[in-house]
Amino acid sequence: MPTPTKDLALSLLQSELKDPGPEPCLAYFQEFATNPITTVERTHQLSASLLWLLSARTYNHSSLLSAYTHLAQLLQRLPILGLDIWARKQTLDRLPTDLAISAGRCALDLKDAELALTLVDKCRGLSWGQILRTLPPVEEIDRLIKDYPNLGVPLRGLLRALFTGSMSHRAKSLHSDRAIPQQEIDACTDIATSVDELLVRIREMPRHQGFLETDPLKNARRLAKYGHVVMFIPDEACTHLVFLRKDEDKVSVSDVKGLGLEEVHKMVQSMKSLLGQARLSTRGVDPDIQDAIPTKESTERGFTTHPGVSLMKYLIKKLESILCTLWNTIGLAIKEIFQLERDGDSKVYLYSTGPLSGLPIHAACNRNESLLDYATLSYIPSLQYLPFPSGTIAQDPPHVLVLSQPNTPGHTPLPYTTLEVAEIKKFVSPERIHLYEGEKGDKTALLSNSYELARTKPLILHLACHAKQNPSDPFQSAFFLYDGQVTLSSLLWSQNERPVLAVLSACETAAADEVRPDEFLHIGASMHCLKGFPSVVATLWAINDSDGPSMAGSLYKGVFETGLDSAASLRTAVNLMRSEKVPPVRWVPFVHFGV
Repeated sequence: MPTPTKDLALSLLQSELKDPGPEPCLAYFQEFATNPITTVERTHQLSASLLWLLSARTYNHSSLLSAYTHLAQLLQRLPILGLDIWARKQTLDRLPTDLAISAGRCALDLKDAELALTLVDKCRGLSWGQILRTLPPVEEIDRLIKDYPNLGVPLRGLLRALFTGSMSHRAKSLHSDRAIPQQEIDACTDIATSVDELLVRIREMPRHQGFLETDPLKNARRLAKYGHVVMFIPDEACTHLVFLRKDEDKVSVSDVKGLGLEEVHKMVQSMKSLLGQARLSTRGVDPDIQDAIPTKESTERGFTTHPGVSLMKYLIKKLESILCTLWNTIGLAIKEIFQLERDGDSKVYLYSTGPLSGLPIHAACNRNESLLDYATLSYIPSLQYLPFPSGTIAQDPPHVLVLSQPNTPGHTPLPYTTLEVAEIKKFVSPERIHLYEGEKGDKTALLSNSYELARTKPLILHLACHAKQNPSDPFQSAFFLYDGQVTLSSLLWSQNERPVLAVLSACETAAADEVRPDEFLHIGASMHCLKGFPSVVATLWAINDSDGPSMAGSLYKGVFETGLDSAASLRTAVNLMRSEKVPPVRWVPFVHFGV
């Protein structure tokens, strides 16, 4: 028989409040969350789980870790987040912005480092993670169809239907106040439910028990075969380092004092102000802007310069201060934990979370030494969806498709992209270069030609052009080509079969989302996780157009002549810039993602 407390809990649940209810309701929230079909409508399952979590957080309840674990598992299911881009955004807006890092901290409080790593990874990248679950590897589906066609064929069709729906966009419906027809919602939900039911049956079959299941911990241990792995989880008074040493399975924890959330947020805001004032959002930014000396104090966007000091000098001074703080905290900790030696060939994979995603940890340095002096560094945006390389460049030399845009209509000229192409030609044989320059560098070259090439050849995709992040709608972030823009969403409609490396020689192709950094839907991470490029070279902000050729030359020389991987080649290129006393604002933005 219902009790007054249970009635109150159900009332709160059905109102879909974001705020937790009173503590006596907590047990009922947990009951509704874990038994959704029998106790409450399916549509309220997420609401119940959120109210359980929020109440447990508010009252520091003993079920808090269980609430995080349950929600992390729930968010992996196809029907939960919503069935198109806008619906997922609305769902994400209901989730705590610190969901991933608070889940990790909760597990660390209970001394469970493995669970901390797993929860953080499962609570990040939720929106595009759902898209990936509709895009299984071709070889896995083919193997399933060969073994069990009665399961594989319908699953492939259902997943294709879900992918089409998942990439649709309802922003116009929102502006016109038109609701999505309930009939359409029900149809999509039925498809997603059918997929869930099929997956249960498939995972009962021999050789397919783990079909399409992702395990962050398993992938972390696999990644540790390549190098050291470290995840950064910011907390109030410190930053937790959750790490695996190379060739070890043990997950350990170390705390970096003096780098708490308040300090991290201050550095992120400082970076934002610096880059905004310097207008570092477009490749080829006029250096005269940065060298101009203001005659009076400026406080535009909260960024203060002083009379008689050039913007570039002020920018360098502030950036060096941030990099020094990172070195004195995270940098020294990494050096000590992994026993790194100067000029060594160690690899360290960096996994940033929360607001730390907005800081250039790879560039941590002081005036005498840098993290780049001790290791090759690469960022890992996700462990669940981490694409591993299928072979080495030496075993199967790739073809390089280059799109170069020296004069894109409607955009600032990029004359150095022509020299960038010349540098690539020095190290790649003519029969392996596919060049689309100027008018030929159009949408067809990127959307069709690169796809056709990657069907039979290992592919390096090099884009030397303008690009732009769209913070309000990341899937509308775009590359600007001769005949118009190519959005991220349009890129995702085709999957390259043999991707090797994407070089995004554009601007801010790896800029983090300020509001939800753990969604990391920037272009670089999307090319890595969604398009399946095991390695991606991208930029945190605008690059100097003249740096494109030298960076490309060092990168391709390393990959094709000296046998280095792309991350080590990028390290060589950046360290060369540092040795030539190039200011940090020019070498810091170059980053590497992936194995």
